[in-house]
Amino acid sequence: MTQQELYHRLQSSGYPVAHIEFSTSPTAPYIAYLIEGEEHRGSDDKNLIKESDVKVELYIEYFDTIAENTLDELLGFTQFSKSKTKLSNERLLMILYEFDEIQKL
Repeated sequence: MTQQELYHRLQSSGYPVAHIEFSTSPTAPYIAYLIEGEEHRGSDDKNLIKESDVKVELYIEYFDTIAENTLDELLGFTQFSKSKTKLSNERLLMILYEFDEIQKL
């Protein structure tokens, strides 16, 4: 999955989406994502595989299970880990989804 494909998949949630960060904070729920690192590997003479570390952050007001379930379903195409962090100074909850995306080149 390319970065553009990931963006379009996340955008289909109906929530605002940004790569890394927004210039101004939108109203929750909203999504920010980052492709944090890449590893290229393959045979002796050519890299044929690209593995990317992807992080997707969903920012919601407390107990917005609809937004969380929506993102769970959108990311159901891959295995992911999920953690939650309370952002008390912003009165939000950040749900972090992390997964590896592997592409054959």
